[in-house]
Amino acid sequence: MPIYEYKREDGTKFEIFQNMDDEALEKCPDTGQPCKRIISGGITAPIKRGDNWADKKRRKEDWIKKNPGGTTLPKYRKKIKENSEKARAIKAGDMKPKDTKVD
Repeated sequence: MPIYEYKREDGTKFEIFQNMDDEALEKCPDTGQPCKRIISGGITAPIKRGDNWADKKRRKEDWIKKNPGGTTLPKYRKKIKENSEKARAIKAGDMKPKDTKVD
């Protein structure tokens, strides 16, 4: 349930929990004074650092700059090397295609 902010006729403000479907209050529930709902800035959830796409992209770009010879991340480099060695062996006739295991 959202919190709505109201301003009384005398200028004081108060907040109240209301359903989004509820009509705006016309009188303060405490004092009985006429009041109006005011639009406030609201609250935004903080973004956790290091977990959004921009940080992930920056980390990948930093890794590529430090390792200019390779564009793949280290955990995939080993699989790529193994698969390319298997492909070379198949082309050379040293290995049959049915002997290979697809990961």
